Amino acid sequence: MNNPEWSDKIDMYLTDKLSATEKAQFESDTQQSAELRSQLEEQKLLMEMVEVGTLKNQLSNIDQKWDRLKKEDRKLDFRNLSIAATVILMIGIGLTWWVTKPASATEQVFASMYEADPGLPSRMDESLEFEFDDAMVDYKMGDYSKSTIKFLTLSRDKIKPDSVQFYLAMSYLGDQKYKQAYETLKVFAPEDTRLHQKGEWYLALVALKVDQQAESQSLLEKISQQSDHMFKQDADKALSLLEKK
Repeated sequence: MNNPEWSDKIDMYLTDKLSATEKAQFESDTQQSAELRSQLEEQKLLMEMVEVGTLKNQLSNIDQKWDRLKKEDRKLDFRNLSIAATVILMIGIGLTWWVTKPASATEQVFASMYEADPGLPSRMDESLEFEFDDAMVDYKMGDYSKSTIKFLTLSRDKIKPDSVQFYLAMSYLGDQKYKQAYETLKVFAPEDTRLHQKGEWYLALVALKVDQQAESQSLLEKISQQSDHMFKQDADKALSLLEKK
């Protein structure tokens, strides 16, 4: 039987609401209690089942739209095909240099180090945070344009303000809107240590994409000097790559 005293703490752990100290204590408790580990796995599985069900519904809607498109009559006559082929050939020739040109040093470092934040678990229940969870599902599905709109709307509310701001920046980043991501992260100053460290790391990366290499270098060095920073090893590697360019 699940212990109701643990339920809220497990929920906060799975939704990344615990402080670094609280998280460390919780993980220590789970190592010492088989019953707590079992309840943690049960709640995690339940949250994942709800989230997967939501994703399946959205994928089903996509499949239905695709089926309708396939049923439409989109036949082209030979002349239209010839014109289309000619246009494609011209575009291909015109873009050959652009496609084959070597990436800049900073772009290579960004490409090798950037990895999208995985996001938070989405329960999709009827709580006050439904809108946040809904936006998170879009984000994790890679529909960054849609999640950007939803996080922008939520940024005017008081629900998870730090998380909203962070994932707004991540949505911009995923949508390759680097300037907006940079500007959002520049003013991002959460009290939560984990979010603060994440914000520093992604700001250092996106600074490379907006021609702010000096700022990126400074941030990476700052991160590298902090032994307890969650991105210290990544920062060390990024600095090493920049030195080789």
